[in-house]
Amino acid sequence: TGCADPSLPPSVGAGLIVHDGGRVLVTERSDGHGWCFPGGDPEDGEGYLAAAAREAGEEVGFPPGSVDDATLVGVYPAHGKGGAPSAAVVYAVQRPPGWVPDVIDPREVSGVRWVGREDRIGFAFGLEDAARDWFGGRLLGGELAASRG
Repeated sequence: TGCADPSLPPSVGAGLIVHDGGRVLVTERSDGHGWCFPGGDPEDGEGYLAAAAREAGEEVGFPPGSVDDATLVGVYPAHGKGGAPSAAVVYAVQRPPGWVPDVIDPREVSGVRWVGREDRIGFAFGLEDAARDWFGGRLLGGELAASRG
């Protein structure tokens, strides 16, 4: 029907924009829904930044403890399971030195790639607004020292 299942509660997930100069890391979802930033749903009692970092570790091997300098990019409306209302809390962090992302959990992620402002990809969950804000320098948590290209 295209409508959200009213029995599903709204969910809030967390995403992590890992940036390296003017590029950001995106992951291709294994379910065919497109590209997104590493991230997922918090576990009970887990904060959004901790959830984004944990999920990024599980999906692409993001090193634990590498989010100390993360900045809040924003909170975005998204589409959850079954079309349920959802939101994504998105943070940004500099790529840790020497870290090379790779697919860790192929059930969730089928590919990784670095993209720049000029790249056009199909973002899952409506995350194109987060990418636009990042590349445009519009951050809720203030400016980052690294260039956004």
